[in-house]
Amino acid sequence: MDDPVLGEPSDADVRFLEDRLYEFNVEATGQADGRGLGVFVRDEGGGIVAAAAGHTWGGTVAELLDYPAGYRHLVMRKLLNAAV
Repeated sequence: MDDPVLGEPSDADVRFLEDRLYEFNVEATGQADGRGLGVFVRDEGGGIVAAAAGHTWGGTVAELLDYPAGYRHLVMRKLLNAAV
């Protein structure tokens, strides 16, 4: 077995870990309702000015939110609409 690597994991390594955790949680709980979600607010030129991203699982929203305070209500409204 190779020595473990500490530091910045690759996107593929993180995805591998997330997939194994999801599989474990599905087996342990019987809930397989997870899905990704994201809200991106763009300016007139298409640039991202606010965003929220994460996932749902087990009827809850997990791991998200990065947006400027001026966009809080818009982003949260769009996020909640997407989650239900």
